[in-house]
Amino acid sequence: MHAQGGTRASLSQRSYFTWLALAILLFVLAGFARTFFLHRLFAVPAPKPFIAFHGALMSGWVALLVLQSSLVARGELRWHRRLGVLGVCWAALIVPVGCAATLLAAAREARAGGPAAAAQLTVLALELTQMLLFGAFVTYAVRLRARPDWHKRLMVMATVCILPNVIVRLMMVLLPDALLRNDLTLGLWSALLAGVIGLDAWRTGRLHPAYARAGTVAFSGMLLAYLIGSSATWQRFAGWLVS
Repeated sequence: MHAQGGTRASLSQRSYFTWLALAILLFVLAGFARTFFLHRLFAVPAPKPFIAFHGALMSGWVALLVLQSSLVARGELRWHRRLGVLGVCWAALIVPVGCAATLLAAAREARAGGPAAAAQLTVLALELTQMLLFGAFVTYAVRLRARPDWHKRLMVMATVCILPNVIVRLMMVLLPDALLRNDLTLGLWSALLAGVIGLDAWRTGRLHPAYARAGTVAFSGMLLAYLIGSSATWQRFAGWLVS
């Protein structure tokens, strides 16, 4: 561990990732409390079965991240490896289900028309890219499972790549047109990405190459997806795709 100073050294390498995973889980719970977890309290209609399954799948991934991090922190590596098989299967299910969910949302908004339709077609490009990044980072993490410092950071990066929807739900509390503000969502997500990487660099005294490489790929991929998704060419193609 390369931590410097009493404050940085106070969190061990293992417990830090458990707390980080817990923070992400709380972030997800807060974001989807109104529309998913506590929808009855807010008089919001229950999500349709497929969307509910999608929400449970995504939330379960973050809960699994917490569990896996805590097992490593306690030295329960045998159970960590066993659950890793479940994690691979879980991730493999997230990608097609996530793609299907965003295609259904885009088709629904395209049929409804109005300003939300164009915004949702841009979201389609962003969310398909999120799924691509998530799958790539999980695959890379599994390949590097013998290198724990890379493995856990890549798993964190994969999870961060599926958090833009949480940001949108939190934005909706303050901004009525949050669903139309893809630029703001991307900006806030980029700040979150930078915060996760920056905190790790501050804590350890260096920028880990896993974060440097994965962070660059994630930010570049999402920015490119936003630019392509906002183009007239993509809007025509995506409109045809979901029609």
